[in-house]
Amino acid sequence: MIFKKNQGKIAEFDTKINVLDWLLAYMEAPENRHKLVPTILGIEEKVLMEYVSEFNSQQLERDANLRTSTENNPLIVSMDASLEKS
Repeated sequence: MIFKKNQGKIAEFDTKINVLDWLLAYMEAPENRHKLVPTILGIEEKVLMEYVSEFNSQQLERDANLRTSTENNPLIVSMDASLEKS
């Protein structure tokens, strides 16, 4: 009984690690540089979800500013630098 319970916990942690690995790879991939991060990944960590939400908000703000500006605009350059640090 305890063995099966522990196996379930191990499988749960493995799933969480796989999701985090995928999330990290997604955010590091150059082709996703200016894309929103998917939020329906089964992430249960509150702090991580807040981080992803903030990142996506900044990305949406950047996209909105690009409608009336270019990527060379100092505001966009600053936003890009901020997003790169995230």
